[in-house]
Amino acid sequence: MSESSGPTATTTTEATTTEASATTTTTGTSTTAEDPSTTDATDATGSQNTTEGPKCGDGQLDPGELCDDGNVLNNDSCTNSCKFAACGDGFVLAGTEECDDGNADDGDDCTNMCTGATCGDGVVHVGLEACDDGNADDADACTSQCALAGCGDGIVMMGVEECDDANAENTDACTASCKNAVCGDGILWIGVEECEDGNQVAGDGCEPDCKKTVINKYTAFGPQTNVQGASLVGWEVCYVDQFAHSGTSVSQILQQCGKANLMLACRPSGSGTYALLAHAPRAQVTADTGQSNTPTNANGSGWYFSDAFSWGFAVEGDPISRNSCDTGDINPERRLCFHSGGGAINGGYRCGATLGLNGSADWERVVLHAD
Repeated sequence: MSESSGPTATTTTEATTTEASATTTTTGTSTTAEDPSTTDATDATGSQNTTEGPKCGDGQLDPGELCDDGNVLNNDSCTNSCKFAACGDGFVLAGTEECDDGNADDGDDCTNMCTGATCGDGVVHVGLEACDDGNADDADACTSQCALAGCGDGIVMMGVEECDDANAENTDACTASCKNAVCGDGILWIGVEECEDGNQVAGDGCEPDCKKTVINKYTAFGPQTNVQGASLVGWEVCYVDQFAHSGTSVSQILQQCGKANLMLACRPSGSGTYALLAHAPRAQVTADTGQSNTPTNANGSGWYFSDAFSWGFAVEGDPISRNSCDTGDINPERRLCFHSGGGAINGGYRCGATLGLNGSADWERVVLHAD
């Protein structure tokens, strides 16, 4: 029997096949042949071949790649999918983009310029900004806080509002429609206007300067007796009480009687005729003389005032004797005195020649005021 010794067996006496190799046995010697389809990747020197195919991140620009910078960083100019970084790709490009939320929505936290949404960027941030005009001008239709300008926001909108005092009060210097309060606008400006009839017509009860029309206002020089109340044109009663009563605060009376001229008077309770009265400018009628018998002379009367002693008048030049009220007897019918103490009016004392009046409900003390 013949024997072969080549790389493959061509003569077979007994053959057993196992998977991809062929075994040939001749006189007890076996030879194995490899299947070319299962041979390992081995080079001619017998070394293993480990070379990989093209991939993103290998630093080589391969077909289908726009860029390849050899790394797997997503925040540089070439992403790890080998595409150029761009706003809206969902990756923040370091040093260039403030944010990148992967969308083109201009109204969220990150604009489609990949900058963080802020008031003044010209893009309305939905849910947070009512407007955004891209500037910091507070006097236009959109404020620097990105709120729509409106009357009452405290910011004067140029060309639209004359004023804006940040309230809805209609009776102060700036009306609720953001117009400057003026006489004739039909809105009473508290503390400034006496009346407001919405026109500039004189003699109709409210003058063009918003003062009440006064026709032939009553005036008299020095103390006057037996004066009809109906003749006191232009004067208004602002305080009246019986001589019997005590406790009304002097400051309260002066607050109620706030006009430029004051008149002190007395009369029988409920009478339409004043037994005695005199008037003068407010400053002289309320000039504090303490407990002095030296009065403040004005309009023919000598005036004294103290909220802790007494308040009244006598004929100018006549001596005054206060203890605490004036008890002088020269021209007694032309002397008037209200008791005071502790900042309040007390009961008594005189209406002309009628003295005492402590506890009397038959006589009234009256204060009137006029412009």
